[in-house]
Amino acid sequence: MMRFLHSIRHELTIQYRNILIASGAVAGSMMLLGLLSWLGGVSPINLWDGYQLAMLVIGVLISSGQFGELRSPGHRIAYLLRPSTVWEKVGAKIAVSTLFVWLAVTVSFVLTSLFSALLYMIVAGGAGAGKAFVAAFAGGDWMRMSLVTLRVYLPLNAVFLFGSVYFRKHPVGRTLLSLVGWIASYVVIGAVAVRLIFGRYIEGSYPGAGSARALGFHFGPGESFSVSSEMWHQIAPFYLQRPDIMEPIVTTAVVLGFWLLAVLRLRETEA
Repeated sequence: MMRFLHSIRHELTIQYRNILIASGAVAGSMMLLGLLSWLGGVSPINLWDGYQLAMLVIGVLISSGQFGELRSPGHRIAYLLRPSTVWEKVGAKIAVSTLFVWLAVTVSFVLTSLFSALLYMIVAGGAGAGKAFVAAFAGGDWMRMSLVTLRVYLPLNAVFLFGSVYFRKHPVGRTLLSLVGWIASYVVIGAVAVRLIFGRYIEGSYPGAGSARALGFHFGPGESFSVSSEMWHQIAPFYLQRPDIMEPIVTTAVVLGFWLLAVLRLRETEA
């Protein structure tokens, strides 16, 4: 455990400046853009509308650079020979690129929102202080937004962290291209599979007479093949009809799966 904590501390020592600078710069830039709106009249600034996008962009860029040591001849051997296991090395990268990045961005937005509210009070002469603070912190909803953003960010972190250890050059671009190709292949395969499996029911090529139909749904001449929500409710397995149940399961599988792939890839590199 102590060795794992030492690995986290080592990663923080190397990366914390870049993370803090990026977080502060993005939050500050968004506040400056908000101040430009005061040219048309002073009003409270709400920075949290752009929080999720800022968090995802910063997180993806930092996650994609986590294993930059492997692409540097001067640091590659030193990193691979560091006295820690593969699990500890990857675990430290995960801790820094998830929790620390999330905390840095969130705290930057909190401090910047506080400063913008105080600035509004000064400019407005103290009028509407309560309104200013409520607006600056998204009506008190900023904490829920930050937690939701962390949940959305974790799958991206897992995918781009794996891309960082897998691709030796241009990990961001290659991971994005791989992700687009992966999703596109599933869409094409899924469309072809649905057409092959359910097409015969739509076209009427089944025993019996009557117009083309599928599970009681009739289609007139010239109507194209499509699966309506009502038809999907009857032909799809029950678990595919409950996205509220499937979403956390799929998300957890993606996160753990790509983190495990990152461990396996780093172990292969060490070997």
